[in-house]
Order: sequence, then structure tokens, then C-alpha cells
Amino acid sequence: MREPRRSRRLRLVALTLCAALGSGCAHLQTPRIDPTGQRVFAEPPIRAQPAPSPPVHVAAPWEPAALTLSPAATVAPVGSEVILVAGVIAGDNHYDMNRRLEWHLAQGSVGQFLAVGRGSLVDWLVGDFNRPRKIDATYAIGSTSRRYQHLSRGTAAPGNDVWTVPGQGWISVSSPLEGTSFVTVAAPEIADWSVRTRTAAIHWVDVQFTYPPPSINRAGTTHPMTTTVTRQSDGAPWEGWIVRYRVASGPPAGFAPDGADTIEVPTDASGRATAELMQTAPGAGTNVITTEVFRPAGSAAGAVAAAGGAAGRLLVGSNSVTKTWTAAALAAEKTGPATATPGATITYRIVVSNPGDLPAENVLVTDRAPDTLEYLSSDPPAQLVGARPQWQLGRLAPQEQRVIEVHFRAGSEGTVTNCADVTAAGDLSATGCTTTTIGPEPAVDVPAPIDVRMEGPRQAVVQQEVTFQVLVTNRGPTPSGDLTIRTRFDEGLEHEIVDPKRTIEAHLGSLAPGETHQVDIDFTVVKPGEWCHRVEVIGPPGVLATAEACLTATAVEPEAPEEPVREAAVSVRKTGPAQATVGQPVRFTIDVTNTGRGAVTDVRVVDRYHAALVPTEATEGYEHENGSLVWTFDRLEPGQTARIEVVGNPLQPAERACNRVSVTTREGAQGEAEACVEIRPPVEPPPETVPDGTLSLTVTDLRGMMAAGRELTYVIQVVNTGMLPDQQVVVAARVPEGMTPVRLGTMGPADPPEFDAQIVRFPPVAEIKPHQTLTYRVRVQTHEAGDYTFGAQVTSRRHPEPLHAQVTTEVVE
Repeated sequence: MREPRRSRRLRLVALTLCAALGSGCAHLQTPRIDPTGQRVFAEPPIRAQPAPSPPVHVAAPWEPAALTLSPAATVAPVGSEVILVAGVIAGDNHYDMNRRLEWHLAQGSVGQFLAVGRGSLVDWLVGDFNRPRKIDATYAIGSTSRRYQHLSRGTAAPGNDVWTVPGQGWISVSSPLEGTSFVTVAAPEIADWSVRTRTAAIHWVDVQFTYPPPSINRAGTTHPMTTTVTRQSDGAPWEGWIVRYRVASGPPAGFAPDGADTIEVPTDASGRATAELMQTAPGAGTNVITTEVFRPAGSAAGAVAAAGGAAGRLLVGSNSVTKTWTAAALAAEKTGPATATPGATITYRIVVSNPGDLPAENVLVTDRAPDTLEYLSSDPPAQLVGARPQWQLGRLAPQEQRVIEVHFRAGSEGTVTNCADVTAAGDLSATGCTTTTIGPEPAVDVPAPIDVRMEGPRQAVVQQEVTFQVLVTNRGPTPSGDLTIRTRFDEGLEHEIVDPKRTIEAHLGSLAPGETHQVDIDFTVVKPGEWCHRVEVIGPPGVLATAEACLTATAVEPEAPEEPVREAAVSVRKTGPAQATVGQPVRFTIDVTNTGRGAVTDVRVVDRYHAALVPTEATEGYEHENGSLVWTFDRLEPGQTARIEVVGNPLQPAERACNRVSVTTREGAQGEAEACVEIRPPVEPPPETVPDGTLSLTVTDLRGMMAAGRELTYVIQVVNTGMLPDQQVVVAARVPEGMTPVRLGTMGPADPPEFDAQIVRFPPVAEIKPHQTLTYRVRVQTHEAGDYTFGAQVTSRRHPEPLHAQVTTEVVE
């Protein structure tokens, strides 16, 4: 066989070039010719040489470096629609926009693509011509968006909606058949092939559930709990599915027959799985029972999904429900005087109550007075059994209380303990005791007469330092006892100890008879006028002596010093939690303060967040710029602080997710700060879990920083973020020492609150519906400079353990 003439000519040209280059062409691999001319040999194998290791590619900050996809695995009803969200992360650990995404539905999967995330007119304006489109039912092309997108499912529950941020793209998948959809997304622009694809599994099931409802039963009884599992398509029952019941919290309880806290029950031919709940120690309280439904391995539905790799046991739904046990209860409290004299009449007060939620029957009260006390009378009248008075109270309704007053004559000296025993049907009992010391009347100490004199200047000039000598003398024949001197002075005088009330106290101790103690008090005159200074000497009974001294101050014109010129400056502080959990919002606070002498203008605050954390709420006035939140303030005066709050939603675990803020002004002042948070994975991540009811509590101060002596309002908000209503919502607030609660302006959604010193208690709200918000306001009066922490708590029927929240307010002079 002869080579074609053109081929031979090309080969000759190549050999001629090799010879001309002088180095030969040993590396040039060409077919060898058989000398007989019968055939062409195959190309010789390439000589084995160690291949050089390719360099490791490290993505630049602007290059795509990683791909995310969520949810990675989920269970959905057949016929529904599942949204998958993918994101491309750049080398600087932030989402990257305008990156191509290719979506594939694996061969053998059930279902099809319905829609892919669309672009916007902005994409065309910036030159992005990557048109998202669905090629067919199993292949689609998309790109990461340049904007925030809200994908509403059209339901009343906001938790069903999906949010995406710039740098993310989405696709929707549906299937009318049971099985598994394996969806792969690829980002071809990522250089590292090991991270350029991600795969998610969607398990489609033809099932619906009816969970056990909340219930209330008498303590000590049993209660059946039934879950019904049926097909969604035709309502036919599923037999052989597994329902797991578990006692999650509450008083001791378990399931028959052995009281175990967890039990698994298969559904019967009617699709019902029933477990009997019982108390292992009868008593009032509320249990939280979790219910989980599993498709069993080897079931008919599992066989349909076998090709999709989901033939094993599969968790398809879960729920939580409350089980309340009711019971009667007894409580007894007995009070009386701590001391009495022999022969005096002692009155004791017995309070009997039923803190339970069922009536207490046949309530009997017996007073066990010692022999040294002689019974005189009582209200209501008692029946004497021997020497002990008794009262038949009969029926005591839930939360009802009865008061008994009983009178005794004190006997000989000594200490007596008097107890009251209360019993009721059902082996209920309670006891209340009090102790009284019987003895002679104590001697009354008469304080020694105290004399106080004050000496000091009568004239002064502004900025002059003056000293007053205070002389305290004990004129009595006995020691004075512990004494304190209190100083009050007018506004024209200034002391080194700054106090908004211009009051100073000092401890003097005890003065011997005839002893005089001198105290020097120094002031600086700060205003012209007549200013007075008053002192009080205080002992155990109260104020023992007073004195006053006054001076007249005149102004002196000082030389005006040249005011130093200070450049514009700002300080930035960003605070937030050290740890967070995926799916649980976190709050960050940004404080921007003008630390210079002059005002700063056009204050621009740029807040940028880690890819694992998406901002969902923020202080009003922001704009979106390249994935960052931007605020602009026209002007900040010297010492003025602007506070910004941002709430973020953790999307995925991260060892250190740092969120940076930078500030610039027209005058050239700059500042930066960051807050880093460790994001932990969720404790119970199944996406199909729907909470039956939960409350969230937030506290906000409306001013952030406050001047001493002014009033401030705190706002408390309780939100029902669950799917079921909650009852008996009770909110209480604790006002810190250094502030005083103000009745005018303090209000809640129900009746006026109660004030108990620093505690403000709001009346219970009967019910809070799903997604409803209750708002409370607490008005306070500030007094002194410092940092004060205001706290609040909320309890409800579903949250017997209090939820707490607090906020710190800075009070300045």
C-alpha cells in the first residue's frame, strides 16, 4: 500500500525541518512503515516519563472558588414543588454574581425541572448576556443573580417562602410519582474540579399525616395518642409505616406497658398507629411529645423508590404536641409577729390555697399550737378538737385561697413554733409554720445629742477652690453610735465626686462622749452668684443635726486660650454574638461615634457580610451595593453616636464568619471594625420539621445612649413564630438600679401593669395567634451616668420556662 502523495510530502517536510533544526525529532511520534510495504504499524507508545505535578490553583479574591447547594436532602409530597438554591463563592469568601450554573437531573430520577431563576434588565445593562433558560425537563442553564429575590409559595406561613441573595441562583423541581430526584448543579467557571459540582436528593412520597392533637387529662390517668398515615393521592391508608413517639420534656411520663419514654408503633390496616401515654409519677404539669413518621424499608413505596437509592427506612415527617396533666394541690402559709411579751395577744394569719387546676375536696385545717399558747378566738370560728382548733373548709376551687386569723395569749418566756396542717382528699397535704420569741420588751436606745458646726469662706471668685470645715461633736454622756455625714450643695459649687443630685456621703463611725470630729470638704466655684452648702449628721434613728454655710461668688474674666485644632475623627464599634446556629437569626450592632472637635458630614457606613450569613433585617435607610448594606448620614456632631442594627440568618456552618464595616466622611475621617461569629450546624436539621408553636422575645431601647436625668422608653416584643396559638402570655421587666420605672408611658396590650419596686409585671394575655406580635412599653427615669442592663422575660402555656432578653443602655452626663 502506498501513502497518498500529499501525506508523503507533508511527512518529508516534517523530517526535513527536524534535520535542519539539528536537534532531531526523537520526540515526534509518527507511524512506522513496514519495509515490505504491506502495512503501517500502530503508533509507538509514549515513553514513560514522570509527569510534572500540576500547580495547585489558589483562587484570587475575584475568582469563583466554591459552590453551595441547599437543601442537600429533603422529603416532599408528590405533586409539590421544591426549590433548590445554589451559590458561587469567590476567593474572598463572599457570594459571586453573574456566574454560570448548569442544572442536570440524573438519568433514572423521577420528576422534572419546572422553572429556573431568571435574570433582570440590570444584567443586560452591565453586559451579562448569560440568558437563564430551561433546555428540557432534565437540563437547564442559569446564573447567580445580582439582586435579592423573594420566592413566595402563596401560603399564609412566611416560613414557607424562599429568599435568595446576590450571588445565588435557584431551580424548582416537581414529581407526580414516588421516587427520588438526583439534581446536580455545576459551575464550570470554578477551576478546582473537586468543588465545581454539588448534588441534592429529593425523596418524593405519596403520604399525608394526621398527628395527635393537644389534650388535657387528669393526673394519674392514661391517654391514647393516635397518628393516621394515608396516601395523599387517593386517601387510602398506609399499612406497616412506623410512627415513633417520644416524651421530650415535662413531668415523669412514658408509654405503656413499661413506661419507656420512646416507643415505635406500626400503622394498622386503617393507617392508624396508637400508643398509650401514662404518668410514671402522677402530678400536674405539661409534657411535650414528639411524633416522627417513617416509611419502612422494603415497603411498597420503598420499592418504587429503590431505583433512586431511597429504598431504606426514611423519615418523612415529624411534629410536637403538648399533653397537659391536671390535678388539685395544696399550699399553706402561716405568718405572725416575730416577738411578743408574756400575756400579750398574738394574732396568726393562715393562708390556704389551691395552686392546682382541679378542685380540692374535703379541705381540713388544724392548728398545732404549743402548750405555752392559749387559744382565744378565730375568724372564721374554729371547732376545738381537744386543745387544737380545726376548720372544715370543704371544697377549694383551682387558684382559690382562704384566710384564717387565729388569736392566742402568750405564756411564759421562750421561743415557740406554731404550725398549721392542711389536708384534702386524694392524700393532699401541706404545712405552714412560723416562730415567735416571747420575752420582756427590749430597752430603747436614746441617741446621744449631736452638735454640728460649719466654717468656711463668705466670698470667692469663679474657678477658685474653697474649703469648708465641718465639726461634729458628741455632747451626750454615752457613745453616739455609728454616724454618717451627708453633704448637699448648690449648682454653683462643684466637687471632685460627680453626682447628678450633688449629694456626697461619708462614714464617721462612733464618737465618744465629748469627742469632736472634723471633716474638710473642698469645692470649686463654677458660677457667679450666692451658693449654699448644707450638711446632715445621720444616726440609727435618722437625722440628728444639720448646718448650713453660704458664699457669694463673683466672675473673673479669664484669658481665652487658643482652642486647639483637632482633625476630624470617627470611631467604629461592631458587636454581635460569639456563636450562632444555622437557621437561628443573630443580631449585630454598629456604633459610629464622632470623636473629633468638629462635625463630620456625608458619613458613609458600608457593612459587608460573610457568605455563610445573610442579612434579613436592618435599621431603615440602607441601600444594597455589590452585596453590601450601605447607610449615609448627613451629619454627626462632636460626641454624637449613630447606632445601626442588622439581623442576619446563618445559612451554613462556619468556623469564623467575619462581618466587616467601614466608615468614611467628607472630611477624610475613616474607621473600620469587624465582628466574627462561629456558626454551628443545627441540632435537628430535618427540613420537614414544622414547629407547633414557639415564642421569640426582643428588647430594644429607643435612644441607645441617654443623658442622665432624662426619660427613656424600652420596647418589648413577643412574637409567636410557630404554627399554633399559645395561651396565658405573661411578660415581666426588671428595671436596673439607677433608673426608676415611670407609670405614665408604661403600657401593654392588656390592663395596666403592676409596679413592685424595680419590677414591672404586665397582666396575662389570654392568647397569641401564629405570627402575632405583642408590644409592651416601659418608661424609665435615668439618674446617674453608667451602663445599665434592662431585662425582660416571658412565659406561656407552651413555654413554662421563662425566655429572657436584655439590652444595655449607656447613660452619660
